[in-house]
Amino acid sequence: MTPAFRLLCACCRWPDDDARRDAIRAAAGEVVDWDEVTRLADRHRVEPLVAHGLAAASLCVPVTLDAAVRHHRALSLRDIGETLRVAAALDEAGIVHRFLKGAPLGARAYGNPLLKRSWDIDLLVGPADAVRTAALLGFLGYDPRVPPRALDEEEFDRWSIVSKEAEYKSPRGTTIELHWRVSDHHQLLGEISAASPATDVRLLGERSVSTFADPVNLAYLAVHGSAHAWSRLKWIADFNALLQTSTEGDGLIEQASACGVGNTLSAAATLAGELFGTRPRALAIGRSQRLVAISLAALAEQRSARVEAIARRGRWSLARGWGYRLTELRIRARGSDDRLYFPLPRRWRFLYPLLRIPLFAIRRVGRAGGLHN
Repeated sequence: MTPAFRLLCACCRWPDDDARRDAIRAAAGEVVDWDEVTRLADRHRVEPLVAHGLAAASLCVPVTLDAAVRHHRALSLRDIGETLRVAAALDEAGIVHRFLKGAPLGARAYGNPLLKRSWDIDLLVGPADAVRTAALLGFLGYDPRVPPRALDEEEFDRWSIVSKEAEYKSPRGTTIELHWRVSDHHQLLGEISAASPATDVRLLGERSVSTFADPVNLAYLAVHGSAHAWSRLKWIADFNALLQTSTEGDGLIEQASACGVGNTLSAAATLAGELFGTRPRALAIGRSQRLVAISLAALAEQRSARVEAIARRGRWSLARGWGYRLTELRIRARGSDDRLYFPLPRRWRFLYPLLRIPLFAIRRVGRAGGLHN
């Protein structure tokens, strides 16, 4: 760890107590390059936590970091407003939903939604409500980005087999990722859905939205972060903050473990202990320890292509058993565009992995000739 990264870890430690502030002062005393602190805070998307930590420790916040925090605070307030607007529309339509990560997690884990930097709003609904929710988002002014057009029921059926989400964007710049499941692996979080236990979290005054209850949320964060090799410090900081502040107490890990987390939960708790100096409530062994090593490598890496390569290697170890590995192999062999633009009858869909290369070539030619316009 560089001195700048150690300072980031100290600032991302939670709760905000004397031990955190002492750790921040000690780490700050070793920093020489404060520009590196700002660069790393941006790389790991933790500017609000770093600025908060420095101020809590009675240290000066660099001007460039303060400017970044102000910028992201404005974006966060915009997205909080959109979260509340979309939630009200979903409630009126009678669509069961959960908001994941983002401002609701910031409010739940840190007591302040503005301490968490996010680039989008993650919304989970049931598969049966996905097309209706997409239409509602269109009514609210959101345009489809991925896939690049609205899908009918039949097209959604094909898309949903190979993707768990779709992306929409508003004219004001807010991005919503619409999820109908939380994992591509039935071995991981297979029973978690929009109907899973929930809690209401206040975002603005008395206005609240629905998110997962703490045990389900912790399980979801463990799988999500591990799938990305915890390559951004903000993910493991959020996991640790929820772990440390949840009112579920010592039963939290046990309840989260029952949600189908594979090797991810113990690895995440151990990684949080190593980075933040907090006492983990679970210890990594075997492949979980391998996930910790992979995550430390991803956190230290600066090149995005290399980070993704590390994460892809780590995904083989998220759960045990050949069933999981075969599912991972199928995920890597499939192409969502193929099913959308070149539909095959259900009984022939097993051919998609074999057709991936020729269909990729056809798509390239088609794009050049305007086939998808």
